[in-house]
Amino acid sequence: MHGTRIGIAESADGAVWTYKDTANINYRPDSGYTFWAPDITEYKGIYHMFLTYVPGIFNNWNHPRDIIHLSSKNLADWKYESTLPLANHKVIDASIFHLPDGNWRLWYNNEKDGKSIYYADSRDLYNWVDKGKAIDAHGEGPKFSGFKISTGW
Repeated sequence: MHGTRIGIAESADGAVWTYKDTANINYRPDSGYTFWAPDITEYKGIYHMFLTYVPGIFNNWNHPRDIIHLSSKNLADWKYESTLPLANHKVIDASIFHLPDGNWRLWYNNEKDGKSIYYADSRDLYNWVDKGKAIDAHGEGPKFSGFKISTGW
């Protein structure tokens, strides 16, 4: 469950995949680390990854985890931008969405609140404001894509 990196595979048809390599993520402040649950979007020629980062390799779930922001021009080499200022240091499973008004929304799983779905908003993908609980429900990480939503949430 810990010690994982992010692999890269590619496909021409979405059915047959070929493993290429692991992502070169330029963020490893700890000797052991864990990456998981990436979500990637492209905006104005730059790719943005929002990734769960665990500072170590552990044998249980009782350790901190954050969501970090990385950027890339080629989907292979990733530069650390920031650690998002979210509800606490037990957050995982980012899901990014470009809102119709031009702003950005990131939903995530807050493990300290019984795995509730929380959200944060940004105007530029770099500066985030945590908005708290999105829905009063518990579950695994959110995943949103390919549909229209109201900005009045």
